Amino acid sequence: ILEAMERLASACAPVVICNSESLRARYLELKLGPPHKAVVLGAGTSNGIAMDRFAASEELAAQVAALRERYSLAADTPTIGFVGRLVRDKGIDDLVTAFGDVQKVVSGARLLLVGDYEPGDPVSDATKRAIDQSDSIIKTGFVSRVAPYLALMQVFAFPSYREGLPNAPLEAAACGVPAVGYDATGTRDAIVDGKTGILVPVGAVGPLADA
Repeated sequence: ILEAMERLASACAPVVICNSESLRARYLELKLGPPHKAVVLGAGTSNGIAMDRFAASEELAAQVAALRERYSLAADTPTIGFVGRLVRDKGIDDLVTAFGDVQKVVSGARLLLVGDYEPGDPVSDATKRAIDQSDSIIKTGFVSRVAPYLALMQVFAFPSYREGLPNAPLEAAACGVPAVGYDATGTRDAIVDGKTGILVPVGAVGPLADA
Protein backbone atom coordinates (compact mmCIF):
# COMPACT_ATOMS: atom_id res chain seq x y z
CA ILE A 1 0.00 0.00 0.00
CA LEU A 2 2.76 2.44 0.93
CA GLU A 3 4.70 1.74 -2.26
CA ALA A 4 1.55 2.24 -4.31
CA MET A 5 0.96 5.57 -2.56
CA GLU A 6 4.56 6.60 -3.30
CA ARG A 7 4.12 5.75 -6.96
CA LEU A 8 0.85 7.68 -7.16
CA ALA A 9 2.34 10.74 -5.47
CA SER A 10 5.35 10.62 -7.80
CA ALA A 11 3.13 10.29 -10.85
CA CYS A 12 1.17 13.39 -9.81
CA ALA A 13 4.26 15.49 -9.07
CA PRO A 14 6.18 17.33 -11.82
CA VAL A 15 9.33 17.24 -9.66
CA VAL A 16 10.36 15.04 -6.72
CA ILE A 17 12.93 16.70 -4.44
CA CYS A 18 15.18 14.17 -2.70
CA ASN A 19 16.98 15.10 0.52
CA SER A 20 20.24 13.44 -0.54
CA GLU A 21 21.97 11.68 -3.42
CA SER A 22 21.61 8.29 -1.76
CA LEU A 23 17.87 8.86 -1.28
CA ARG A 24 17.58 9.73 -4.98
CA ALA A 25 19.45 6.53 -5.82
CA ARG A 26 17.01 4.54 -3.68
CA TYR A 27 14.05 6.26 -5.36
CA LEU A 28 15.37 5.19 -8.76
CA GLU A 29 16.24 1.68 -7.53
CA LEU A 30 12.62 1.19 -6.48
CA LYS A 31 11.47 2.57 -9.85
CA LEU A 32 9.11 5.01 -8.18
CA GLY A 33 9.48 7.42 -11.06
CA PRO A 34 11.66 8.45 -13.99
CA PRO A 35 15.17 9.85 -13.37
CA HIS A 36 14.37 13.29 -14.78
CA LYS A 37 11.81 13.90 -12.04
CA ALA A 38 14.14 13.18 -9.08
CA VAL A 39 16.38 16.12 -8.15
CA VAL A 40 18.67 16.97 -5.23
CA LEU A 41 19.09 20.61 -4.21
CA GLY A 42 22.77 21.44 -3.96
CA ALA A 43 24.66 18.90 -1.87
CA GLY A 44 21.41 17.84 -0.19
CA THR A 45 18.69 19.52 1.82
CA SER A 46 18.35 19.54 5.59
CA ASN A 47 17.43 22.06 8.25
CA GLY A 48 20.92 23.48 7.94
CA ILE A 49 23.54 23.83 10.64
CA ALA A 50 23.88 27.13 12.50
CA MET A 51 27.61 26.91 13.15
CA ASP A 52 27.59 29.68 15.77
CA ARG A 53 25.56 27.40 18.06
CA PHE A 54 28.50 25.00 18.23
CA ALA A 55 31.34 27.51 18.46
CA ALA A 56 33.50 27.54 21.60
CA SER A 57 32.40 30.16 24.12
CA GLU A 58 32.43 30.83 27.85
CA GLU A 59 28.71 30.09 27.96
CA LEU A 60 29.14 26.72 26.27
CA ALA A 61 32.08 25.83 28.51
CA ALA A 62 29.99 26.61 31.60
CA GLN A 63 27.13 24.45 30.34
CA VAL A 64 29.50 21.57 29.62
CA ALA A 65 31.04 21.85 33.09
CA ALA A 66 27.58 21.76 34.68
CA LEU A 67 26.63 18.66 32.69
CA ARG A 68 29.86 16.90 33.65
CA GLU A 69 29.04 17.48 37.29
CA ARG A 70 25.40 16.43 36.89
CA TYR A 71 26.24 13.14 35.17
CA SER A 72 29.59 12.45 36.88
CA LEU A 73 31.48 12.53 33.59
CA ALA A 74 35.13 13.45 33.94
CA ALA A 75 36.91 14.95 30.95
CA ASP A 76 38.69 11.63 30.34
CA THR A 77 35.59 9.41 30.70
CA PRO A 78 35.19 7.41 27.45
CA THR A 79 31.78 8.66 26.33
CA ILE A 80 29.80 7.41 23.35
CA GLY A 81 26.78 9.54 22.51
CA PHE A 82 23.59 9.55 20.48
CA VAL A 83 21.14 12.37 19.74
CA GLY A 84 17.64 11.63 18.51
CA ARG A 85 14.49 9.65 19.14
CA LEU A 86 15.04 6.45 21.12
CA VAL A 87 13.21 4.14 18.74
CA ARG A 88 13.89 0.88 16.94
CA ASP A 89 14.35 2.52 13.53
CA LYS A 90 17.19 4.65 14.88
CA GLY A 91 19.08 1.48 15.79
CA ILE A 92 18.88 1.94 19.55
CA ASP A 93 18.56 -1.82 20.17
CA ASP A 94 21.76 -2.34 18.18
CA LEU A 95 23.53 0.55 19.88
CA VAL A 96 22.83 -0.75 23.38
CA THR A 97 24.02 -4.24 22.37
CA ALA A 98 27.18 -2.81 20.79
CA PHE A 99 27.83 -0.71 23.88
CA GLY A 100 27.78 -3.89 25.96
CA ASP A 101 30.61 -5.22 23.78
CA VAL A 102 32.52 -1.94 24.08
CA GLN A 103 32.30 -2.10 27.88
CA LYS A 104 34.15 -5.41 27.85
CA VAL A 105 37.29 -3.74 26.46
CA VAL A 106 36.95 -0.05 27.40
CA SER A 107 37.00 0.40 31.15
CA GLY A 108 34.58 2.99 32.48
CA ALA A 109 32.84 3.63 29.15
CA ARG A 110 29.54 5.50 29.31
CA LEU A 111 26.68 5.75 26.82
CA LEU A 112 24.95 9.14 26.66
CA LEU A 113 21.51 9.02 25.02
CA VAL A 114 20.17 12.50 24.31
CA GLY A 115 16.50 12.00 23.54
CA ASP A 116 13.51 10.00 24.78
CA TYR A 117 11.31 7.05 23.95
CA GLU A 118 8.41 7.26 21.50
CA PRO A 119 5.48 4.81 21.56
CA GLY A 120 5.09 4.53 17.78
CA ASP A 121 8.29 2.53 17.22
CA PRO A 122 9.36 1.22 20.62
CA VAL A 123 12.70 -0.34 21.46
CA SER A 124 12.64 -3.88 22.82
CA ASP A 125 11.79 -4.51 26.46
CA ALA A 126 15.33 -5.78 27.04
CA THR A 127 16.83 -2.59 25.61
CA LYS A 128 14.54 -0.40 27.68
CA ARG A 129 15.48 -2.29 30.83
CA ALA A 130 19.18 -1.94 30.02
CA ILE A 131 18.82 1.81 29.48
CA ASP A 132 16.72 2.42 32.57
CA GLN A 133 18.72 0.20 34.93
CA SER A 134 22.35 0.49 33.83
CA ASP A 135 24.66 2.79 35.78
CA SER A 136 26.74 3.19 32.61
CA ILE A 137 23.91 4.49 30.41
CA ILE A 138 22.62 8.05 30.75
CA LYS A 139 19.25 9.03 29.23
CA THR A 140 18.69 12.78 29.29
CA GLY A 141 15.24 13.07 27.77
CA PHE A 142 14.61 15.74 25.15
CA VAL A 143 16.81 18.84 25.38
CA SER A 144 16.53 22.26 23.75
CA ARG A 145 20.22 22.68 22.92
CA VAL A 146 22.41 19.74 21.92
CA ALA A 147 25.81 21.49 21.61
CA PRO A 148 26.89 21.06 25.27
CA TYR A 149 25.87 17.39 25.18
CA LEU A 150 27.84 16.78 21.98
CA ALA A 151 30.84 18.39 23.67
CA LEU A 152 30.74 15.58 26.27
CA MET A 153 31.23 12.88 23.63
CA GLN A 154 34.38 11.33 22.24
CA VAL A 155 32.41 9.38 19.62
CA PHE A 156 28.97 10.03 18.15
CA ALA A 157 27.03 6.85 17.34
CA PHE A 158 24.28 6.91 14.71
CA PRO A 159 23.11 3.39 13.78
CA SER A 160 19.91 4.55 12.09
CA TYR A 161 18.39 2.16 9.56
CA ARG A 162 17.29 4.86 7.10
CA GLU A 163 17.44 8.62 6.76
CA GLY A 164 16.84 11.42 4.30
CA LEU A 165 19.76 13.61 5.31
CA PRO A 166 20.21 13.53 9.10
CA ASN A 167 21.21 16.65 11.01
CA ALA A 168 22.63 14.89 14.07
CA PRO A 169 25.88 13.61 12.45
CA LEU A 170 26.37 17.03 10.84
CA GLU A 171 26.00 18.71 14.23
CA ALA A 172 28.50 16.25 15.72
CA ALA A 173 30.93 17.17 12.93
CA ALA A 174 30.36 20.85 13.71
CA CYS A 175 31.57 20.07 17.24
CA GLY A 176 34.56 18.11 15.95
CA VAL A 177 33.17 14.80 17.20
CA PRO A 178 33.78 11.80 14.88
CA ALA A 179 30.77 9.66 14.07
CA VAL A 180 30.17 5.95 13.63
CA GLY A 181 27.05 5.04 11.70
CA TYR A 182 25.34 2.50 9.53
CA ASP A 183 25.90 2.85 5.79
CA ALA A 184 22.23 3.68 5.35
CA THR A 185 20.38 5.99 3.00
CA GLY A 186 21.09 9.57 4.03
CA THR A 187 23.64 8.72 6.69
CA ARG A 188 26.24 7.91 4.03
CA ASP A 189 25.78 11.48 2.77
CA ALA A 190 26.24 12.99 6.26
CA ILE A 191 29.30 10.98 7.36
CA VAL A 192 32.39 10.96 5.13
CA ASP A 193 33.74 7.46 5.71
CA GLY A 194 37.37 7.60 6.85
CA LYS A 195 37.34 11.39 7.25
CA THR A 196 34.55 12.55 9.57
CA GLY A 197 33.75 9.06 10.83
CA ILE A 198 33.32 5.39 10.02
CA LEU A 199 30.45 3.65 8.24
CA VAL A 200 29.61 -0.02 8.78
CA PRO A 201 26.98 -2.25 7.13
CA VAL A 202 23.40 -1.76 8.29
CA GLY A 203 22.56 -4.09 11.15
CA ALA A 204 26.16 -5.22 11.69
CA VAL A 205 26.35 -4.88 15.47
CA GLY A 206 29.83 -6.44 15.81
CA PRO A 207 31.46 -4.04 13.34
CA LEU A 208 29.52 -1.19 14.96
CA ALA A 209 31.09 -2.03 18.33
CA ASP A 210 34.54 -2.38 16.75
CA ALA A 211 34.24 0.98 14.98
